Amino acid sequence: AHLNKWVIEKLNDKRLWFGSEINLDDPRSQREQVGDDAVKGSAYGIKNLQRIVANLINWTKEPNSTYEGLRKMYSEAVGQMNWYTSHVAKYVGGIMETPKTVEQNGPVYEIVAENKQREAVEFLNRQLFATPTWIINPDIFSRTGTNPVSTIGGMQDRILSQLLSTRTLGKLIDAEAMQGNSAYQITELLSDLKKGIWSELSTRKSIDVYRRNLQKSYTISLINIIAPAPSATGSFTITLGPVSTVNTDKSDIKSVVRAHLTSLRTEIVNAIPGTPDAMSKYHLQDVANRINNALNPK
Repeated sequence: AHLNKWVIEKLNDKRLWFGSEINLDDPRSQREQVGDDAVKGSAYGIKNLQRIVANLINWTKEPNSTYEGLRKMYSEAVGQMNWYTSHVAKYVGGIMETPKTVEQNGPVYEIVAENKQREAVEFLNRQLFATPTWIINPDIFSRTGTNPVSTIGGMQDRILSQLLSTRTLGKLIDAEAMQGNSAYQITELLSDLKKGIWSELSTRKSIDVYRRNLQKSYTISLINIIAPAPSATGSFTITLGPVSTVNTDKSDIKSVVRAHLTSLRTEIVNAIPGTPDAMSKYHLQDVANRINNALNPK
């Protein structure tokens, strides 16, 4: 009861509506975003982070002290990178809300333009899904015990779960219903992500551990849509702000995801013979098998 009372009070507190995440759909409503273009602003921010991470050991050094300051500041840099990428990801499926009175002209709700959504996905492919090697610093890891694989994986999984959520995919389908071919469609999102995340299928290059983990995460996210795991019991979630539910059995989401996984599996199988190393081959065989099991459950 006390918790429910607190939530209601916070929702009624108008101070939360300024500069907050209360609107889950509007990319202009985001904490700590600098400027009116998150793609451009985040690109500048990442350039600054690259310089900071390269100098963290020297800049955090204190006489007769441990490396706790380095560990903390490195964690802050990773957290800031998470902010930048989440700011950009919010453009995908974004709906801008501009409150107006009846005397004011123009729409209250506007779907983010197709080119802006595509630009956001290109940014994420370039800055995040292409392994951000600048944040992998062996000297920092050797002094703090931080794990590079889990650090990169956590950053990438966070954004994948946002982009491939049924909520985001459902908004893309709704936008297509209203705008037709001028909308950024769910098929375009999956195609654009595949080009970035699965580029080794066409180049036949070796797939390192960071990319193998990313590709597995991508596959698992999509498999969970067509064959969701049973939900855990005894848990609950508190959500501030409006949340829409999507009936995936009725919508086109499962149809599109199933077709995408079918095509992806074919590309993976065709790439296996030309894969240059054993680990990459084992990885592709495993992913192809997982997709096959999801598409053809016994």
